[in-house]
Amino acid sequence: SAASLESVAVARRVAGAREFEREDRRTVVRVTANFQDNAGFRRVSREVSKAIEDLQLPDGYEWSLGRTFFQMDQDMGETLFALGLACALVFLLLASLFESFVHPVTIFLTVPFSLLGAWGIFWLVDKNMNILGMFGVVALVGVAVNNGIVLVAHVNDLRAAGEPREEALVRASIHRLRPILMTTLTTLLGLLPMVAPYLLPEMFPASSERANLWAPLGLTILGGLLVSTVLSLIILPSMYSVFDSAAGAFRRAALSVGGGIGRLWNKVAS
Repeated sequence: SAASLESVAVARRVAGAREFEREDRRTVVRVTANFQDNAGFRRVSREVSKAIEDLQLPDGYEWSLGRTFFQMDQDMGETLFALGLACALVFLLLASLFESFVHPVTIFLTVPFSLLGAWGIFWLVDKNMNILGMFGVVALVGVAVNNGIVLVAHVNDLRAAGEPREEALVRASIHRLRPILMTTLTTLLGLLPMVAPYLLPEMFPASSERANLWAPLGLTILGGLLVSTVLSLIILPSMYSVFDSAAGAFRRAALSVGGGIGRLWNKVAS
């Protein structure tokens, strides 16, 4: 009866759940939160997992990160696969054009330089790289090697004309310095309108929201291209000389071994 219930409890009206959400035949409660702009998904997922991994839940209860985190992991895996495929295709194209594996390896040194610049610029401006920024990394594989192709191709042309390797490297660096700088600067200036609202939202309030989505792609290419251009002009000629000397030593050793095997075979056959 009502009298017996009031003797052991206090009845009051409270607001209950407006709806129950179920997933895979289980009741689900979703907890959402906003995080700071300088906190990326991976950092947030690690901190959330660390905060609640020791939480003692009643029997029948469990927790998991939302679909957004799993989708980000899936997108990251697909992007890394695309990055590896892009590197393989670009390397095969360079090997077919130069008819050598040595020069493509030398040119491919610009790719690590570009990756260093891509992640370094995000650290410098205190921003996080999103999935579109990773797409920019894939695009960098094809963009960053252009300067190396221009430089190495001219070095090979000068050497084919009879110039020594060191003189060809010096002359090619001088001849191709202006074209490389001009093409790089025009690309960087073309990316600035995309990146400026992202870096200076107070100056471009009308475009700052859209810039948060697309600007990481432009910022990735901007930083990667800038660093790869500078380091390529400084380091690439030296690496060309090192790899060319190593290739020459390998060819001489192979010819020596091949000649020795041939002479031994002739003695055995005779």
